[in-house]
This record gives sequence, C-alpha cells and structure tokens, in this order.
Amino acid sequence: MMQLRKNRRYTSTMYLSKGSSSNNDINILLLGEFKSFGKFEYEQISSNYTVHIVHEGSGIFSYNGKNYKLRQGDIFAFFPGMRVHYYDFKDSPWLYHWISFEGNQVGELLGRAGLSRESPFRSLSKHPEFEFFLADLKKKLISKKYSSFYTTKIAWEFLDLIASDDRDKTIPLVNQVKRYIDSCEMHVPSVAGLSEHFNIDRSNLYRLFKSEFNLSVKEYIDLKRMKRGCELLKESSLNLRRIAEVCGYANEQYFSIAFKKKFSIPPGEWRNQHKKTLI
Repeated sequence: MMQLRKNRRYTSTMYLSKGSSSNNDINILLLGEFKSFGKFEYEQISSNYTVHIVHEGSGIFSYNGKNYKLRQGDIFAFFPGMRVHYYDFKDSPWLYHWISFEGNQVGELLGRAGLSRESPFRSLSKHPEFEFFLADLKKKLISKKYSSFYTTKIAWEFLDLIASDDRDKTIPLVNQVKRYIDSCEMHVPSVAGLSEHFNIDRSNLYRLFKSEFNLSVKEYIDLKRMKRGCELLKESSLNLRRIAEVCGYANEQYFSIAFKKKFSIPPGEWRNQHKKTLI
C-alpha cells in the first residue's frame, strides 16, 4: 500500500495464513486486529483487496468524493488502486478486524457479495456472527493446523456471511442463535457468549429459545456437543482428550461423565461398539 498520510496512535496485530495460492478463485491471505487510541487517521493507495469489520468506535471512510460514517457492525473494503482516507473520532476510537484476500476472482466475488469499488461500504445486521467467525479464524491461523484447502473454504464462508445478510434481517433472533450453534463444527459458544454477542439478556434468550424449540439454550448446546462427540468417536481416530476439547468440554473427565450420564456407558466402550473401520 502506498502511504500518504498517517497518525500512528494505534496498535495492530497480523496473522498470516499458510499454504494459500493466488491460482485459486479466492483465499484469505492475512487477518489483522486493529485498535486505535482515538484521532487515528490514514490516507493511502491500496495495493490489495482488504475488508474491514468495525466492532467498536466510529469514524469516517472517504473514497471517490463520498464520505461513509462507520460504526459498530459496518464493513468497508479496499480494492487495488483505490485512494482512501479514513479516520476515527477522538472520543470514539476504533476497534476492528481486517482481512486481506488474494486470488483470480476476488474482485468479482466481493462484488457478488455486495462490496465493490462503486459501493465499498455495507452495514451488517448480524455483526455478532462475524465476531464468532473471526474468533475461530484467528484461532486456526495461530495454530497453523489446517489443510491447504482451509483458506479457500473460509473465504467462501466469509462471502456467504456477507451475501446472506439481507435475507437474515427477517429471521427472528432466536432462530439466528440456533442457526449459529448448528453451523459450529469445531467450536460451540457458551450461553454467556451467545447472550453477550447477540446482545440479549440470558433470561430472555432462555425464555425465547425454550418457547420456540422446547429446549433451553444450554440443553440444545449439550445435545449438539454430544452428537458431535458420537460422530468423532465413531468416525475418527482422535483420542478422548482431543474429542472432549473439540466438543467444548473442559477436559476428558467432564466429557466422560456427561457421556456416561447420557448413554449409560463410557465413551471408550461406546466407541468399541460403534466405531467404523478406518482405512
């Protein structure tokens, strides 16, 4: 990026992906965390495709003679060659994530998801879901434990989140909570986390979820965890400690106690009875 003007009152951390290839349609190249101390200002000519997701604070993003006011839940995008100027307010410093993409079709795909050079700004209705998405992405990039397909897969998931946002505005919040829990393969959030990020009191979430699905959120999460545990016991060679971790249990002992309470036998014995033959 060609830097034109800046104010360095900020902290920033970057997480670089591994194994990405620009020969694919789209990959995630970098994830960044940014925190301003107020009165941050930057002007530059962008050299890549970057999408920013604002979590806190407010400010202005200027491009091509237009000013966009940014606040929590908004996203703004840079495209190669764009001359951009953006800043936050002294009493409302920014906290945001940014994701850089590479690939043969990044511009076209971002455009189909609703972000383009002509319209580089969107306001999202499901910001909490993006926070969960970003937390999982950060954990994965730090671990470096993922296949060469992951950065492409997760890029498509990000596009899907943006593209489906307009449809989700008509979906009741309690259904959004359930859908998010259903979408989690490697991480199921806690009830407290869901309450905080979906901005709903725990007692109200309990009441709405119970009324709609005849289960509490905690009961539903426990069912999802146990179902995932059974799948891993039957279809994988992971040990019990790792399965407990994937399913969201504090340790192997808690997982074993919960499993035995549910099925009346320990998970190791259940695995011996149901395990598929692995090649």
